[in-house]
Formats: sequence, structure tokens, C-alpha cells
Amino acid sequence: MATSQEGIKEQHEEAVRLVREGMVCSTSKSSQEIPLTNKLQPMHEIKNNHGVDKLAQYEPFWTTRGRADVSRLQELVREGYNMTYKTTKGLGGGGGNRNTSSANSKKNSAATSSTASKTRAAARPQYTEKDIASKTNLWDPANAALHNVSIVRPSHDAWGIHKIILLFCDDFVQRRYALPWWHNRDDIREAMQPILTVLNVDASRVVRLLLASLPPGVTIPVHEDSGAWVGLTHRVHVPIIVEQVDNILFRCGGT
Repeated sequence: MATSQEGIKEQHEEAVRLVREGMVCSTSKSSQEIPLTNKLQPMHEIKNNHGVDKLAQYEPFWTTRGRADVSRLQELVREGYNMTYKTTKGLGGGGGNRNTSSANSKKNSAATSSTASKTRAAARPQYTEKDIASKTNLWDPANAALHNVSIVRPSHDAWGIHKIILLFCDDFVQRRYALPWWHNRDDIREAMQPILTVLNVDASRVVRLLLASLPPGVTIPVHEDSGAWVGLTHRVHVPIIVEQVDNILFRCGGT
């Protein structure tokens, strides 16, 4: 069930209060691997299945495998990262499915039938080159639609989260797509490599790789990701551009 606008506002106000009052951060266990017992099931399932006493055994903590030089990546994505964009230009009445994608290249097409193709085309904003103010602004939806890919992420789009999609898979991890900006641009792959090196992960093992931008005042509400991919992957969040570190609140687990 989607979080209401009122609920998002309440969470944002709570986050602001926690930041101002001084947050109590989880314990840090630097350079240590998170035990597999902490990854077996979501915190709320442990609480529901085994009770609060069992939940107390899983004290939240955070860990890091090291630090990556993201300066080259910062240069590529700094332009336009904190702007607000309109994504409804020329939007047809087709609807579109969750996590469907439509690329500007035949080899990136995920259409399985002419009907599905028409549905995606109707749901895709109709941009032209004139709509692109700057081709170096990778956050611009018009630039992405014409030169990379236009992917609908219903919840994140509704929350006002901007995106740069590089690798993506369907919810059931049956297909993985290397999108044009990843496939064709050496500079992007090279800028991302320091992160993969620190994680000791080859790009071929990554099923979803994207950058997300939160414009000023935007809050991602507490939520639980869904889809078969969630239980099959290990998700890593890496801060790239953070103007004021002390004003960021990131919560996970039994929040």
C-alpha cells in the first residue's frame, strides 16, 4: 500500500526533528561483513514470527568495506542533480506496467508483442531534441528518453526521485539490460569502477545499477522493496554528492 502524501509529510517532519535533535546512530563495525543471520529475513518478519525478544538479538549496525573515489562520477552527474523536472510532456493514456522500460534502440527493446509495444509507447512522454536543454545533464528525462532509456518506477517517480538507469532487470530477474549509457559510454563505466573494485564485484554480476537524486525537501518514505529480485540480491547504497552530511537521515531495519 502506497504511503499517502500526508504520511510522507509526517515522516519528513520527523526526519527534520531527528536531525535537529541529534540522531542516535547505529553501531559501526567498519570493514566487517554483515553476518548471514542478519540477512535471512526482514526485521518485521522476525518480530511477527518470533516476537520482540528474538528481534532484540539482531541489533542494527552498519558496516563498510572501504572507501571509493567517486570524484569522476561526481563530475558526470553534478549538472542538474538538484533540479525539478516535469515528466508528463505528451503522455498518452496507455498506462504502462510496473518496471517496464522502453529504449531508443531496437536491441534494448523489451517488447514481447505488438500490443505491449504500443502500450509502452503510449505511456512514454514524447520528447524531441528541442526538449533537451543540455546533453551533459544526465538527469534530464528528455535526455534519458532519447539517448538512454525511459523507465517507469511508479513509487519513486511519485516521490519526486530522479534517476539515471545504467543496468536494470525485471522483477523476476529473468532479463538483465545493459542500457545505452552503460553500454556505449566508457567514461561512465570507468567512473563507476572504483565502487565495484571496493566491493570486489564484477559488473557482470550486477542486476540493477542506477543513480538516484533527491531534490531539496524530498523524502523517500519508509518502505519495503518487493519483487523476486529483492531476496536474490545484496543492495548497496553509495553517497555520491552530499552537500550537508549532517542533514541526511537514512533509516533501515525495524524503523
